Amino acid sequence: MAFRFVTEGIMQASGDSVTPMKIAVFYRLVHIALAPLLVFGLWVFPRLGVGGAALSSVIASTLVPSSACGFSPGVGPVLG
Repeated sequence: MAFRFVTEGIMQASGDSVTPMKIAVFYRLVHIALAPLLVFGLWVFPRLGVGGAALSSVIASTLVPSSACGFSPGVGPVLG
C-alpha cells in the first residue's frame, strides 16, 4: 500500500495528476470485483467471509502498484 502511495506521489510531483487517478480507479475496480467473489464464494472461488475481503484487498494492493511501475517516470526502464 505504501508503494502505491509512493508511485502516485512521484507521478503527481512530476506534474502528472491524471495517471495516479487512473491507477487509483483501477485499484478500486479490482478490489470491488474481487471482494464479492471471495467473500460470498461466487463462481470457482471458495467462501472466505471477512478473510476474503482482506485477501481481495491484499491482491489489489499487490497487483495494481506493480503494474503502475511501468507508468512511473524513471522507474519503468529500471525494472524492465
